[in-house]
Amino acid sequence: MALDQPTVALIVGIGLLLQALVIGAFLVFVRRYQGIRCFLIGTIGLGLGFLALALLPQTSLAAITSSYILILSGLFGLSSGILRFIGATSSAKIYAICWLIVAGMLSLCAWWFADPGLIINLAMLLGSAGMAYTALQVFFQRTIPYQSASRLLALALTLKIAIIFLGLAYFWYSQRWPSLTTLKLGYSVLILLLSLLWTGGFAVMITQRMQCDLSALASIDVLTGIANRRAINEYLEQAIAKWRRNQQGFAVIMLDIDCFKQINDRYGHHAGDSVLRHIALVLSEQVRINDLIGRWGGEEFLLIVDADTIQQATLMAERLRQAIQQQPTVWDDHVIQHTVSIGIALCGTHGFNEAQLLTAADLALYEAKETGKNRWIVYERRLLNQLDPALELANEGLIFDVDSSIYA
Repeated sequence: MALDQPTVALIVGIGLLLQALVIGAFLVFVRRYQGIRCFLIGTIGLGLGFLALALLPQTSLAAITSSYILILSGLFGLSSGILRFIGATSSAKIYAICWLIVAGMLSLCAWWFADPGLIINLAMLLGSAGMAYTALQVFFQRTIPYQSASRLLALALTLKIAIIFLGLAYFWYSQRWPSLTTLKLGYSVLILLLSLLWTGGFAVMITQRMQCDLSALASIDVLTGIANRRAINEYLEQAIAKWRRNQQGFAVIMLDIDCFKQINDRYGHHAGDSVLRHIALVLSEQVRINDLIGRWGGEEFLLIVDADTIQQATLMAERLRQAIQQQPTVWDDHVIQHTVSIGIALCGTHGFNEAQLLTAADLALYEAKETGKNRWIVYERRLLNQLDPALELANEGLIFDVDSSIYA
């Protein structure tokens, strides 16, 4: 079988439909991502356009015009899908209006001038303009977390633009215009080669986004939406490393909801879950942007906050205690009052590593629970002796046992 233009167009069309199967498989598993469906429809449209070029009689101006309008529509679908996927939804809507105008202009030019070569040149230029806009959007979208894949996609789109404009510049300079068959053959081969790049780039973008989402889910407590224990440990390691480099102080604040079992027994576990979510929200409203709040386990929360002195840490703890006491949980027409007990440990004063700081904060929290609840206590050395005398701490002479009632 001779490798003529209809044969190449048929191969391109089948290849694009096979690529559509790959994107369709992603759509089955990740329907929540915007843009995949649009990219899939665009790939199918592009493939059908090339099948039309291969199967419809190319002596008919209507067949040629219809084929290239279908190809342009497919390119629009691809570009619009990419824009939606990276979050540029407003650009995609404007883009849709522009492409409707473009399709109308292409049809008008085709019937007015009745020149198949003009149709193909217009399709190449307009398709390249659309891809150029999409490539620029992808290149300058700095907020997406999958930059490497987006660069691959943008590279494929840019190559298409560059090859077409270089070809047109050569034809203009040499004044040797290719035949209609050569134009269609070259455009078909170009689309086949570059479609492998942009479909591959889009597939990698989807995969990397899935990995980012899974990584985020692994660091978030499902019930409260704040950091989980794993994320807290990772953040604490980073905070200690930063403290060792530049002595940037921080405090570990551990909170426990007072009488949480009684809340569950009286109102039910759904009410208890609502209390946990509400307190997580209250804490999130009180902390600063550089602070971390997470659920340590059960009814315990842990915060890592910037604090150079014990006074700064205690002021933060008192603010948290008051906010939780003054903002009860409203659940199913019930107003559930709650308080928290808080333990405080300062890095460099009460510990130098994760184990020391967490143990110190936990011991201070236990003392706050035992001495009346609804208060905060800063770690002191005598609490350590009750558990593990071998643990080494700095500043042995600093002993604090402060009741939050002094702020009342």
